[in-house]
Amino acid sequence: MSETLSTKDTIRAWQSFFKTPLNPVTEYSNVVAGEVYTLLSLGDGMNGYPHIMHGGMLSTIMDEVMWLVASFHKPPDTTTFTAFITVNFKKPILTPSILLCRARLEEKSNRRKLFTKAILENGEGSVYATAESLFIEVDKKAPKL
Repeated sequence: MSETLSTKDTIRAWQSFFKTPLNPVTEYSNVVAGEVYTLLSLGDGMNGYPHIMHGGMLSTIMDEVMWLVASFHKPPDTTTFTAFITVNFKKPILTPSILLCRARLEEKSNRRKLFTKAILENGEGSVYATAESLFIEVDKKAPKL
């Protein structure tokens, strides 16, 4: 993502912030919860139609932001992989545009399974897409397939 899509025509700027949780341990798990806020400035190089962002690119961005929140909650000796992602498209994203993607860890997450949810919006109440995913933690020393 940081190399391929970092151009003046695609993702012109990407800045993420981690918001620490109010309650460090949830009732249902031992995972510390928190949220990631990502601000994006998008060009028109990821369009599916003129001035409308391609849905696959939108899904890729949401997957990346949800992975980021999951990565804050995994042990350092593991890595995470997307097991599934479901994206619900609400409105087309006109390009160029500035967006906010918020992702959070779900309370049902545990040591090996990290469930996340995200919302992609304009920061003023217009929601363009929602998503949910499951990330699986894998030991970095596990044999490769």
